[in-house]
Amino acid sequence: MDYRVQPRRALHALLIAAAGCSSGTSGFNNGGGTDAGNNTGMDTGGMVTPDVDRGDGRTDGAGVGLSVGPVAGCITRPSGTAVCWGNNNTGMLGTGNEVTLFHAAPVAMPANIQEISVGQYHTCAVLTDHTVSCWGTGRSGQLGDGMSADSLTPVHVSGLPSALHIAVGLEHSCAIAMDATVWCWGANDQGQGGTGSISTTLPTPVMSVGLSGITSIAIGASHTCVSSRQGGVYCWGANTSGQLGTGDTNGLMTPTLVGGIVDANAVAAGRNATCVLHSDNSVSCWGDNSGGQLGDGTTVNRTSPVRVIGVTDAAAVAVGGFHACARRMGGRVVCWGRNDAGQIGDGTTVNRAAPTAVAGITDAVDVGAGTDFTCLTRGDGRVYCWGQNQAAQLGRGNTMNTAAGLVPGLVVGQ
Repeated sequence: MDYRVQPRRALHALLIAAAGCSSGTSGFNNGGGTDAGNNTGMDTGGMVTPDVDRGDGRTDGAGVGLSVGPVAGCITRPSGTAVCWGNNNTGMLGTGNEVTLFHAAPVAMPANIQEISVGQYHTCAVLTDHTVSCWGTGRSGQLGDGMSADSLTPVHVSGLPSALHIAVGLEHSCAIAMDATVWCWGANDQGQGGTGSISTTLPTPVMSVGLSGITSIAIGASHTCVSSRQGGVYCWGANTSGQLGTGDTNGLMTPTLVGGIVDANAVAAGRNATCVLHSDNSVSCWGDNSGGQLGDGTTVNRTSPVRVIGVTDAAAVAVGGFHACARRMGGRVVCWGRNDAGQIGDGTTVNRAAPTAVAGITDAVDVGAGTDFTCLTRGDGRVYCWGQNQAAQLGRGNTMNTAAGLVPGLVVGQ
């Protein structure tokens, strides 16, 4: 559900899990964009291989991956371990219990995590052997083990081809396989599985129809979007706010091309909004704009893409519940949209319909957005968060909302 995207570098096409999903209280990364938004893959003629964009111009297979869900966050380390913090009331943080994490704590999984994506009620991870494990709520089959039971510990996703990237939404999950196809499981009541039909659940992975050459994926509350190596964007699922970008609000059961986008580097999805990072480093968004999260200076919903004002040097994008953010090439971060909890990070609670600089940040290498909070990774690999903290999603050791939460602060326990 986190919604984040990062650009291709030369021949590299971004492969992202943009986690970020929401049930009316969150964004799904991006924002972010999700997911470890620092993962890229080289196009190798239909196959994709992982390579980590460190954010410093090098893709040397080492780095840190950030995933921000609606009310929690996780970060993976080069060693393959992960730590998480925030709301854990369904056990989606992988600690083996349902206790809220006031600071970063280890996930109860062997040290072989390649990428992680945090959702509203569940979390999934791609492991270094290219299998996928999920944990948390499983009532809609979103854990992918053929069951509808919850699990406090990771369960293996059944029948999934070798995977590279993962994204989770409110109650569904999708992965990009090594052959650049897309597979989804879990809730499909809005067609979010992309199978061409509606069903209550998909208890095990099913291939989304008509897709090939996919390089990035992002999931909102109940919609899914991908970008292809040809530069196109395809979306499907719920479309109540125009989040599919097809010029109307009709839901879709099959992946459908978003008009006017031919140069997509990657895609990010929030609750009911979607953004794309273009090859010229500009950003376009569409869907719900009630908080100004499309960045076009208005609060008018858009059923087709509109450009974000003043962003011409974006290196990554994250979409949250009602706000969005972009990491600029030089390491600064700008955010826009709803700011009632200080999620923009400018030290105020004034809504921003156009991009506004996050205070004190000049060295960001990744960014992720939740329902009403935001996190970033700095150049030293440490994560800082700001905004709403009622579920301990800022990782500061408490659930207090204070003036200090209006600007980036270090997540404790990393």
